[in-house]
Amino acid sequence: MTMSSLSVAQRLVRSATPIQAVLSHRAMPATATVAALLLLCWTLAQGTWRMLQPASPAMARAGGADLTDLRELGSVQLFGRAAPRSAAAETTSVAPSNLNMTLTGVAARETGGCALVIVQGQPEAAFCSGEEVSPGVRLDTVERDRIVIVRNGVREAVFMKEAEGAALGVVAAPPPPIVQPVGTDRQLVDRRQLQQQLGRPEFLNQALIVPNPDGGFLVRQVQSGSLYEKLGLRPGDVIRNVNGQPLTSMDDVMRLYQQFGTAQRVLVDVQRQGRTETLYYDMR
Repeated sequence: MTMSSLSVAQRLVRSATPIQAVLSHRAMPATATVAALLLLCWTLAQGTWRMLQPASPAMARAGGADLTDLRELGSVQLFGRAAPRSAAAETTSVAPSNLNMTLTGVAARETGGCALVIVQGQPEAAFCSGEEVSPGVRLDTVERDRIVIVRNGVREAVFMKEAEGAALGVVAAPPPPIVQPVGTDRQLVDRRQLQQQLGRPEFLNQALIVPNPDGGFLVRQVQSGSLYEKLGLRPGDVIRNVNGQPLTSMDDVMRLYQQFGTAQRVLVDVQRQGRTETLYYDMR
């Protein structure tokens, strides 16, 4: 049965109450609140959900205690807990499917889960465990980088699009840079890669951005090599306007990020060392 991404999200998230509770939690650091809200708004602006491959589970997460409440953003386990060893071994031994089927996204859980799949070149559609993906083909299990389908009683694996090369032992060509300078004050941003970066857990730790007493948002810290640095933000910058609209409250942040899902150009005005500078981003 085919269903919209929205209906799948509604089935995965019990209600919006946990999100509202997190965003209003007094003990939550301002940086975490801003980052969580930006991530949430970006996801809503896309009109779909897409949980791609996560970072390595062994990666240390700075300030884990401060971000405890972020893990309560809804009931969705983005990539689930590690599968039991026996189940993982069983799935590993499943042969790759030869069906014309492409896996583009997963929302894995401890039990069950859902996936975004392109079948026979048809539009991308969402399916959950136990549902029929195509006539005679049922979605069985969902993992971080693959799904297992059952066809005529035989289990077959369909790998995440980005993981296919690794599964076949092929070295994939490196992706183009997420941000490419095209002038002194203009940058070209890969929208797909940007969306993937915003979905990674470490995104919350790449910068410290807090409300500025005189309006806007103050960039206090920027991690070297982070997405924020690549976008041209520097410590001490005060983000004043985005696309000509002032940034004075969290409501402004939400409203503006809802516009970025389809925006072709984003202009960010920052106050830097007493001067106003504009950062131009062309989205591709």
